Amino acid sequence: LMGAALAGVEVIHDGASGLLGAGMLTSLAQMVMDNEMCNAIAYYLGGIEVDAGSLAEEVIAAVAQDGNFLGSEHTAKHFRRALYLNPLRCRNLLPTAVEATRSVLYENAAAAARKILAAHQPLPIPAERLKIVDQIVQHAREKVGL
Repeated sequence: LMGAALAGVEVIHDGASGLLGAGMLTSLAQMVMDNEMCNAIAYYLGGIEVDAGSLAEEVIAAVAQDGNFLGSEHTAKHFRRALYLNPLRCRNLLPTAVEATRSVLYENAAAAARKILAAHQPLPIPAERLKIVDQIVQHAREKVGL
């Protein structure tokens, strides 16, 4: 996906839609993982901010010889923007916390998919659009003799 994105491809369907098995099946957990992967790629494609604030020349001058960058207010303010934190990848869990056949990433993605399904409220389809869909379905039924 990163190669395609770097080449300028705007729509990457099969690599970001939860498809498995050459498109013969789909997985909601895989869809969540694909979405997270696309978020990471979008973050990396955003590039590195280079300006007076990100260069922190004053901080370098103040702490470079004997100081600690981690203790500076500038680092505390800016370090999270310099990291891509994936909520699905939990690096502090032991692999033994889940079944040997499943990964922590998969378990987290499956839980996220269940949470989305339980909480999501789709926007209602306007009545005029529903009428058009009903007409299309009725036309198709007439064509096949149903």
